[in-house]
Amino acid sequence: MVGHLVSRVHLLRSKDPDYDVNFSDPALPFSVFVSILAVPPEGYRWRLAEALLHEAGHLQLSLVERFIPLVKEGSTTFYAPWRRKQRPLRGVLHGLYVFGLIAEWMTRSGAPAGRVQRRVTEIRADASQLCEFPETEGLTASGATLARTILARLIPRS
Repeated sequence: MVGHLVSRVHLLRSKDPDYDVNFSDPALPFSVFVSILAVPPEGYRWRLAEALLHEAGHLQLSLVERFIPLVKEGSTTFYAPWRRKQRPLRGVLHGLYVFGLIAEWMTRSGAPAGRVQRRVTEIRADASQLCEFPETEGLTASGATLARTILARLIPRS
């Protein structure tokens, strides 16, 4: 997926080894900006791979939104657990989408088991705070269906 959506990677020099500055902008399709460290720690390639997938996921969902409305215009906000604050619905849906992609990729990627378990546990804990999100009035029917589908994959009912 990343290879189809990302043709340009712009490197940003990170000053703090614990803080990444990664982003993409729908106005710059097929381009992502990712942090790199002058001296990467062991296992950094997984962190960088996650950042690339995360940003590619944003680009992918932005392309989908050109054809399928997922959020109603003028919609409200919802609590984004990964940011620990209220965010526009589009941002919450994008976050849920990209973290769903990351959780699925990590379980299939061959990443070290401990790292996968920790990261997927973090993602599921955040996603569990979004159980009411698909019922938010500001999502279109397609947006609500997408949110329900991702949550069902992240938080399987026992």
